[in-house]
Amino acid sequence: MLKEELEAFKSGMPTRKYVSMAKASRATAFRELGNLVKKGSSAALT
Repeated sequence: MLKEELEAFKSGMPTRKYVSMAKASRATAFRELGNLVKKGSSAALT
């Protein structure tokens, strides 16, 4: 199951999924994902 989850993240992290996982607002999720992309920690926002 973990392998399947990791495969799902290869194409990026949708803001909606981040909101659900982190229990954050949409604005916070978008900002945090944007910061990760700037730092090179994530491939793309979807």
